[in-house]
Amino acid sequence: MNLIQTAGISLLVLIIGGWLYTRCHGDGVRTLTKLLLLVNALLLFVTLNLYYAAKNEIAVKEVIEKYSVASTVDLLSLMHEPGHSVEMQENRLLIDKGSDHERIFILMREPFFHIIDQGKMMQMTKELPN
Repeated sequence: MNLIQTAGISLLVLIIGGWLYTRCHGDGVRTLTKLLLLVNALLLFVTLNLYYAAKNEIAVKEVIEKYSVASTVDLLSLMHEPGHSVEMQENRLLIDKGSDHERIFILMREPFFHIIDQGKMMQMTKELPN
């Protein structure tokens, strides 16, 4: 779940809790207390879910940035050397296609623009959190 979904669920729970409070009188307070305990447990679950999702997203972003910086520097150094052929296919940039020194760079647009060397993709995926 992301932040907007969590905020929406929290607002919905708040509205339902307010509506239940206005409807419950006398013995209904005991029922309302049980419902509020259940709702608090639900909100705790949603909050923990959001926390771990944000933690994983930050870890993924750091790993991608680590490999993106090195790949961007490699690509720039290759582009400034004369004699390299460059070909673009969809989101891939092929340097010296068909030769022994072929390099493939992947252009990622989500969540931000990154350039990743395809040769380092396997190493990068091993560092990503599960």
